[in-house]
Amino acid sequence: MSETEYVDDFPIEGADVIPAESYQYDGKEFDSTEGVHLSDETSTHGYRDKVTTYNYNGKRIPVPIRWHPNSVIRRIIEHNKRSKYTGVTMIGMSGTGKTTLTNKIIHQAHMMGENYIVKRLNGHDMLNIDKHIKDMKVGFPHILVFDDASYTMEDASKADVAKLANALTTVRHQLQSRVIVIINFHYSKATKKFFRNQHFTFLTSVSVEELGNLNEMFKERMNVVRMFARQYNNMTLRGYFMVPISSFEKKVIKYQMNEPFRIALVAEIADLHFMVYDKDECSHCIDIPQRAKQVELKTVEMISDHLLGIHKNRTQRIRTTMEFFLTVKTGKNYLTGNHNDIWRHLNDIDRYNGVSDETWDKVWEKIKKTVRIAGHGSKDNKKLREQSVLEIARMIAQETEEKTVNPDYDSHYTPP
Repeated sequence: MSETEYVDDFPIEGADVIPAESYQYDGKEFDSTEGVHLSDETSTHGYRDKVTTYNYNGKRIPVPIRWHPNSVIRRIIEHNKRSKYTGVTMIGMSGTGKTTLTNKIIHQAHMMGENYIVKRLNGHDMLNIDKHIKDMKVGFPHILVFDDASYTMEDASKADVAKLANALTTVRHQLQSRVIVIINFHYSKATKKFFRNQHFTFLTSVSVEELGNLNEMFKERMNVVRMFARQYNNMTLRGYFMVPISSFEKKVIKYQMNEPFRIALVAEIADLHFMVYDKDECSHCIDIPQRAKQVELKTVEMISDHLLGIHKNRTQRIRTTMEFFLTVKTGKNYLTGNHNDIWRHLNDIDRYNGVSDETWDKVWEKIKKTVRIAGHGSKDNKKLREQSVLEIARMIAQETEEKTVNPDYDSHYTPP
């Protein structure tokens, strides 16, 4: 069924959703999902946005390059590497995605190989920032997240605000490393001038009252803010938002809210544009503050001695686990023998079948139940302990002679 929607003041005639499992646009192939659809539209404007691929749960989703969240986050990291201090302000009502977007930034930085120590502080902590900075680890990059800053800033005296501004301005010198500061506000009126003048500002929501408040921040760019207001209104009240990408080919992308994206508005210094973001976080990122308290290890000898000392009864498992850890960490294959064959097989299954993370979790649970690891108390180990050295040698020789190459997968396996 066709329907008419309005995006940015022009009508969109929605065509039927393409029923195929995948489709092509702009030379790229995408997967059809319940939450994201590419359809036709009619417009009097002339435009065309470049579209790239966003991988979500094994599916390839079309996203305009300018809207891609990872591109924005990459620019935050690059800015931080050059400038050492990067200020990020997030403005949005409760429940509109400020924490989700904050965790997305932290997680993506981690996925890019960055090792920031994350420190989460509340509004009260902001007024005692000097004390908290003294407790932080010198020489390591940090991400400081201030939640619920609205009411603290609204009631703070000029002296308190000046003290906080000075601390944040000089924090990179005190920590002798890079610092990203993320401050979350519920509404823009509570955002003092110093915090409005940050390198990156995100809006996760907008209301009628906020439109008046935001006018002071964005002034001549308020037309873009009003466009965002209409998109946000559609997303929250109708459950979806529309992204027109080409008037020449009459194409528009329809995103269902939270499947997987929400819409936001971001100001990158002087560049104001839309973006999408999804819920993307992991326990590794959330647990960073706890790991920061661990012993400081810098040299090869310190790390090696520490590992061998802690796991002195599991030295063989250290070697095996490190093979996998370094393969994932560095991208270089450290695996050998059967481990390498199985690793390649798993990657081929994932690559050629697009297996989702949820499916892999279920496969892992089934494998754990099916394949039991022989422990010290197993019958096989008890039988081996009762055999003589000669009997064990004969058994190994017999197994070697009978060993055949696995026809389902071996080192010469070629993916279909």
